[in-house]
Amino acid sequence: MTKKNDSSNEISNINLSEVTSRLMKLILQLPPDEKVLLLNDLENKAGSSRRKNDRIPYLAEIDFAMKGKAIRGYISNISESGMFVQSYDKPDQGTEISMAFPPPSKEESVKLKGKVVRVDKEGFAVEFENRLNESLKKYDTKIISDIFIK
Repeated sequence: MTKKNDSSNEISNINLSEVTSRLMKLILQLPPDEKVLLLNDLENKAGSSRRKNDRIPYLAEIDFAMKGKAIRGYISNISESGMFVQSYDKPDQGTEISMAFPPPSKEESVKLKGKVVRVDKEGFAVEFENRLNESLKKYDTKIISDIFIK
């Protein structure tokens, strides 16, 4: 058996079956509310590593249409491949939506289509049909970071 305080050595000497068994044993001992918190933390951690592009904070109004209904929300972050929208009206996961929002350069609104890939109590995440830079040749999300992250 390896020493508990030598984590790098322990990791290299442990097999996946043992890791899974130990994790399950610890998880089963947790109270239900702590299980939910752990699940959320793990899903957030897994979600951040799955992202294709880094999200950048960007606050702007957005109009989107789903099933013939126009709805207003607020963008909280954006990347070349998607964004997170805060709204009381939330489409179902998998819903295709059309959206329009102002780019940081204050030019004409950007019009894009996307698919809702995640819905939570705050709002929903959208993956763009076309990458933002492909849709707007001169628009680059680096502009967003220059303007909003100082």
